[in-house]
Amino acid sequence: MNDIFVHESPIEVKEGAAFTLSITINGGTTASASTSAIYKNNTDKSGSILTGSDSRSGNVVTSKTMTFAVGTAGTYVYVNTVSIDGIVWPYACQIIVSRVAAVQ
Repeated sequence: MNDIFVHESPIEVKEGAAFTLSITINGGTTASASTSAIYKNNTDKSGSILTGSDSRSGNVVTSKTMTFAVGTAGTYVYVNTVSIDGIVWPYACQIIVSRVAAVQ
């Protein structure tokens, strides 16, 4: 458990997408006390993108819902800090949000 970026990284989505990310912690048995944040250009965008709560079951952490409104294209880094078997670990995923093509 020494690589901060999850294997699924990067994830590509379109503006308007809403989804959650589930992270399985290999080598861990109990995940607890997780926190989420999302950044664009080193600026915390959590308040406008993340809603709801993280959830945990065994060694799986599911993120808050991420919603990328139209006009929010760019590269983001989602960070989840979670306690696994009593040790705090950060996990990250790069999310690339692309513009929705205009219909002509």
